Amino acid sequence: MKKPITIVAGLILKNDKLLCIKQDKGPYKGFVWIPAGHLEARERLEEGTIREVKEETGLDVKVKKLIMKTKFCSQSFYLYLCNIIGGELSTKGEIKEIFWFSFNKILKSKKVHPLLYLVALLSVHKPNFYKGIEES
Repeated sequence: MKKPITIVAGLILKNDKLLCIKQDKGPYKGFVWIPAGHLEARERLEEGTIREVKEETGLDVKVKKLIMKTKFCSQSFYLYLCNIIGGELSTKGEIKEIFWFSFNKILKSKKVHPLLYLVALLSVHKPNFYKGIEES
């Protein structure tokens, strides 16, 4: 049995586009994803999200709300909606490609992480999915 892994991710929305990265390692190498990573020992979910976004993008964020949690095999995923509060977008960290993608472009991309595809699909077909989250 595999050891359980907790993964946190930051969804950052701006002008109907989502901040995306391209994975450069692991089973999803080359796939479009969002800033994310493994939770460290004794780290709270929100703290891990803030740290991962900073490490991968150079941005400082405030966690606004948990919008999705799911388990798959031995992995637990927590996706948080975040607001940018500072920092500068930079590829000097762990990730080499950072870009803003519309939800439609995410859905048309060939290599997209399955959870990002689900978020994009919900956002396109159920617009209130994001609107309700952002305004609450």
